[in-house]
Amino acid sequence: MLWRYTVVAERGRGYYLQINVPASERHEYAEVVEEVFASFEPVL
Repeated sequence: MLWRYTVVAERGRGYYLQINVPASERHEYAEVVEEVFASFEPVL
């Protein structure tokens, strides 16, 4: 499981992104996970 949590304190909001993949395949999915996380932009 890989996750990232983002807090927008001035708006009182939090965003939690989680991706579950088998531990044995974690490295195979690493690039996809980083692309997904990088594409996320909190809504203010």
